[in-house]
Amino acid sequence: MAAGPSALEWQLFVVGTGLIRVHVVDHLLTEPRFGWSLAPVTVLFEAATALAVVTVVVAVVYGRLARWLRQAIALSVGSTWLLASLVHHVALMLIRGPEPTDYTGVSATMGGLVIVVAGLAARARPAAASMRCRRPARHLPRAERRESWVDSRRRWP
Repeated sequence: MAAGPSALEWQLFVVGTGLIRVHVVDHLLTEPRFGWSLAPVTVLFEAATALAVVTVVVAVVYGRLARWLRQAIALSVGSTWLLASLVHHVALMLIRGPEPTDYTGVSATMGGLVIVVAGLAARARPAAASMRCRRPARHLPRAERRESWVDSRRRWP
């Protein structure tokens, strides 16, 4: 069984998700022209909304995911948000000036960066902590073996 995420890793993912959610809600409130259709502009918006929903769902179940899956999701989702909002909001804001949703687009860029950092934190965490053997030691006499196994099950503060 893999160890769960560290508190810092989970907090980073949740903060990044919150920054992204602020941007998506801003788009939903300030851009009523984005309806659900197959026009090229709205398909991109629908994809971003779907990715936001996936990001929120992952944030809810993040602690139950395996370490390798947390890394993969955090790095892929985070880099997608980072690059997409960097191109569609930050770069365009610098070129043509800010539009109403570009300010929260900067928050989505920061959210993507924070999620990438959460993925790197999951990668940097040593795997040895999750690989500890929980079985009783076979080389000890039966009474000591039981104590050893019970001690390994206790959680120390």
